[in-house]
Amino acid sequence: MTAPEPSPLGKSTPVNPRVALIYGVGDQNRLAEIQGLLQVMGAGRYFAVDEFDSVDPDQYNFYVIGASVIDGEPDAGVAGFVAQNRDWLCTKRVALIAFCRPGQQPGAALEGLRDMLGDAILATETLCTDPQTPDRKAIVDVGARLHRLKEDGGSKLAPAEIREIVDAFLRRRKHCVLSTGYGVNVRGTSVSYTYHDGHVYIMCEGAGKFQNILLNDRVCVAMFAPPSTKSKVAGVQLTGRVRIFHPDTEEYQRISAIRDRDCERLRGLPFILWALDITVEQAEFWWGDLTARGVAPKQSVRFDEQNN
Repeated sequence: MTAPEPSPLGKSTPVNPRVALIYGVGDQNRLAEIQGLLQVMGAGRYFAVDEFDSVDPDQYNFYVIGASVIDGEPDAGVAGFVAQNRDWLCTKRVALIAFCRPGQQPGAALEGLRDMLGDAILATETLCTDPQTPDRKAIVDVGARLHRLKEDGGSKLAPAEIREIVDAFLRRRKHCVLSTGYGVNVRGTSVSYTYHDGHVYIMCEGAGKFQNILLNDRVCVAMFAPPSTKSKVAGVQLTGRVRIFHPDTEEYQRISAIRDRDCERLRGLPFILWALDITVEQAEFWWGDLTARGVAPKQSVRFDEQNN
């Protein structure tokens, strides 16, 4: 795989998506909102416009520019920052946020910024919240949409190649953490598993995790591999849906065979050992070694799309 092309400023753009959130000097009272947005978006930093002068723009490959809108006009300092740095901002991936008071709308206030940056603008968001009582749900919703845009800018492997790497990783391991949740109840349980053809199979007793599964069949499965002399740290997070099977079912027999377990012995235990079949929908894989191949260490793949 070839190395990434150098950026227009002559330095290599980071292969791992990294965000810079730029805001107006007068928006210090919105720091809780700004910090919340960055926490949801992921790797990056936030800067007031007067703090960015000494920063190398090529450290970041996604820019979120937030401007308070007052009387239909964006913050003058933010508008000046965009005008002054237009040349290199036009080479980046950029999103805009209008900060408004509750009940207000930005209207066409950000159109001037959009005109200056043209096709570099990927999205425009509006966050209408009182700085004194930030609306966390609104912050998370906006941050999550921007996070997806940020991640789309990473250097990626082909889905089939990611799936091959993830499958090999899952087959080499035997233990995972099964995470379940419903309402205020959350639980993470260490269990052994067998992976086969897009499914994670687990056999276990009932109890706390079943309190959640019976009400919410969506689960998360995580595995971790510590660094070694041959490889950097790696880990995978799987999300999908789970089904429960009783020992008297044909599916239980099939899962017992896949897990290389004696079905008749399991049926004779003084307690029921239930079989869980987790259909994997998506995998998020993180492996430090991938940076040497010129791609982001974090990769994701939809299993349902691969299976079609």
